[in-house]
Amino acid sequence: MKTNDQFNLKKTLALLLILAGVSVPLYAGRLPEAINPITIAHLYFNVALRLMDSEKKENTKRGEEAKKRFLSKQGGTLTSTEVCSVLACSSLELETMRLNHRVLGLSVNEELVYPAWQFIDGKVLSGLDQVLAVLKEDGAWTQMLFLLTGDIRLEGATPLEKLQKGEIEPVVWAAKCYGSHSAA
Repeated sequence: MKTNDQFNLKKTLALLLILAGVSVPLYAGRLPEAINPITIAHLYFNVALRLMDSEKKENTKRGEEAKKRFLSKQGGTLTSTEVCSVLACSSLELETMRLNHRVLGLSVNEELVYPAWQFIDGKVLSGLDQVLAVLKEDGAWTQMLFLLTGDIRLEGATPLEKLQKGEIEPVVWAAKCYGSHSAA
């Protein structure tokens, strides 16, 4: 190997060691002369894992921030404690309601929050429980997107708008059709 190639290899290896967080003794500021190629491959692998983990964390953070912005634009959210106060119920009762598809709870930043629009005058929006029961196989975020997206079966109105007007049956029907490729 040429001297220049050896120098570049040592610089690359030193960078890999730093990026991988590996601590090795340096002798007078120089790397050991003989480095096993498997060790180098292992270092590349560790660096790649660290970079992927860092990227995944950043993507997750961006996704959670986007969820918060979206929910804010939809009227905000309430914490479990706030919902218990609004509904005059215990946290156990609230969790039972959520698990039985009577209220919609969403995970944001590893915390359970509840869209504020589902609570009116100390009660859960009428008909919401029926819609959530139909969509119970779907995740909470899919259920929310259904409720907030205009639907051709509802003349372009959102299911939430129809529920707020007391029009429950058309929304339940649209929920039954949701995700299917049947004609409206």
